[in-house]
Amino acid sequence: MLRSIKNSRQTHGSHLRVTRKQWHIRSLFLLLLALLFGHGLLNNLRKRSDKAIKVIPNDFDALGLSAGFVQEHIRRPIPLVNTDEFRNGPYQYERGLGAGKEGSVDLYTHRDSGENVVVKRYRHGPEISWTRVPPVFNQSIDSIPQHWPSEISSALAIEAICNLEDIRDSFVPLRAFFFGTLDPHRSPAWHLVMPMMSGGSVGKLADDLRSERASNVHDLDMRFRPAFEGLLAMLARLHARGLCHDDVKPSNFLLHDNITQWSLSDYGQVRGVAHPYHSTRLWIEARQWTKCKLNDVRRALKLYMAFLRNACENPDRFDAEFYAGQTPWSRLYWEYFQSPVSAQFLIDLSRSHMPGSLPANPGPSGEPPGLVPLRIFAHPSTVRRLAIDWELSTMLLGHKQCTWSNLALFGWDIETVAT
Repeated sequence: MLRSIKNSRQTHGSHLRVTRKQWHIRSLFLLLLALLFGHGLLNNLRKRSDKAIKVIPNDFDALGLSAGFVQEHIRRPIPLVNTDEFRNGPYQYERGLGAGKEGSVDLYTHRDSGENVVVKRYRHGPEISWTRVPPVFNQSIDSIPQHWPSEISSALAIEAICNLEDIRDSFVPLRAFFFGTLDPHRSPAWHLVMPMMSGGSVGKLADDLRSERASNVHDLDMRFRPAFEGLLAMLARLHARGLCHDDVKPSNFLLHDNITQWSLSDYGQVRGVAHPYHSTRLWIEARQWTKCKLNDVRRALKLYMAFLRNACENPDRFDAEFYAGQTPWSRLYWEYFQSPVSAQFLIDLSRSHMPGSLPANPGPSGEPPGLVPLRIFAHPSTVRRLAIDWELSTMLLGHKQCTWSNLALFGWDIETVAT
């Protein structure tokens, strides 16, 4: 009897110990879940806050780019037309070009002149920055909303700046803008009308040149360096007026009939230099610099290097010369990252490293990929190619949106100048 009671107590005590151990494990597990949930919640709230900051409209009056400035320096009428004037007027619908979070883009043709125009229809949503319509515009037509997309204000301001600086070929101009609907099945919305650039984008130009397989990097640099310097000159004008483009990439530079004339387009991300979005974690985690002027220049330089690489007949040779810093174009890249400068100073630096010139003495070069995991099973040229893919990327990618090539190059830092 006594032995039975003793065994029962031992079993009960053992069971209590097991239960307590399980309780501790479950408590730790629940605590871990709570911490993960809290971290995710805080991270989500921070991202929402950053996205709200992202679409804070520019104060163009504070930047000296008021509606009065725009009216004074735009040398041709840009009509705020109504829907019937456009739909029943000289333009005929051709086809849709695409759609995204901000809205949709369609192609129209002028019945008399044959000119193609692009009509961008804005979707009302949180992805777009909205600003109040200046009274000088909303008095011209009745029954329009009190707010329009900030891109319209930015486009008007940039056109006025370019007219003032006499660089009218450096941007894609406005044709018209209006509020209404071109499709009876759609609700009214703001529309922006711009010319269709016949030469396409800088990215498409690189693909076309690559298919011809006729140019080496040196010849391409000789031919297109003035276009790159023109791109920098346009950015310098914007920066001098307190604006950053914030979205410098190949698809946002379009071509006239002359493929060496690159014109700035897409003003939806244009922000003032002091805009608070430039200091948010969302911006910084997307590999962007907080000094937005230098960031515009940085992205423009990457754009040009990527253009040379994608357009040349032998990208492997480009890759081999890129990190060495001994050609004029590669020296230009690494000298900039050794000491970042403004757009105007980079133009001066570019002219000191003209195509065909030889470096007078050794200078900065890039730090090529070292011992990275990919080297275990990949050829050094493959490692170099993937590293340069990442080095020259101008995409707004966060640390959770890295390409697989960067993950394969785990631990590799971009923009590293050799010491």
